Amino acid sequence: MGKSARRPSARRSSGTKPAELRLDAEVYSDAAIERARRAFEGLAAIEVRRSGRCHLVRFSKVSPDAAERLPDEFGNYALSCLLVNP
Repeated sequence: MGKSARRPSARRSSGTKPAELRLDAEVYSDAAIERARRAFEGLAAIEVRRSGRCHLVRFSKVSPDAAERLPDEFGNYALSCLLVNP
């Protein structure tokens, strides 16, 4: 049996604007994170860096329409990238 995936961890700032998302690097590939970053770059400035066993995704200049759901949607999209054209 494979490893179980853990739910991505999102930390938001005091407002509704997302601040960062941590994704397990054993589950999410660099290529999947980069594909998600490119797909979402019209909604926010997105910085990705590796921090230990995690990808740390930081969002800034977030579109107000996307702010509340952006971290969850980014994580879902990155996960789907693992399944479609991995």
